[in-house]
Amino acid sequence: MHMEENKMKDTNKSTNVLVTGGTGFLAGWTIRKLLEKGYSVGTTVRSMKKSEKIVNMLQYENVDTSALSFAVADLTKADGWAEVMKGIDYVLHVASPLGGNNHEDFTLIPIAKSGVENVFSAAIRVGVKKIVMTSNEAANYPDKKDTNPSIDETFWTDMDNKWITNYQRSKIIDEKTAWEMIGKQSHTKLATILPGAILGPYMNKKTQQYGSDF
Repeated sequence: MHMEENKMKDTNKSTNVLVTGGTGFLAGWTIRKLLEKGYSVGTTVRSMKKSEKIVNMLQYENVDTSALSFAVADLTKADGWAEVMKGIDYVLHVASPLGGNNHEDFTLIPIAKSGVENVFSAAIRVGVKKIVMTSNEAANYPDKKDTNPSIDETFWTDMDNKWITNYQRSKIIDEKTAWEMIGKQSHTKLATILPGAILGPYMNKKTQQYGSDF
């Protein structure tokens, strides 16, 4: 069993994976699992000061961080993303604004959309093999007036549905934007994951880090 794991890790070393938004809860656990499987992992932060906190927290959990690298990048700005994508094979795009306690904040929509545009444009330009994006079930949620019981990838939530928040609208626009960009080329593939909610334990129970952004 250990020989198989070591062989897998040796194989994965040559695969470079970028995880956007390294300080987030989902990103943190994703980074940890990738490192434990031997991948070379890059992640983005808004300030390099935050990279030290991420490394310290992972090392506290006995995770080898020698294959982890950081880059400063802002979802709302195109600058820097081309450099971030150099040498990357796969992108896990999990970063997206939550809006704190205000899920009706209209600014969530343009911020989230620009994040997709900036990340995907850079990834497609350098020839990333595949992007996996965290969307939300709100992008594929039927209304009472929908009579078709079959919901597939062609179905989209009605943006005028009064029950959805601007955060949820941002996820709908995000995913539509992503598929439109991917559809204009053929070398970069896309998969989206649509969870209803993401819950789990703190990675570091002592400091309660990766319960939220820090």
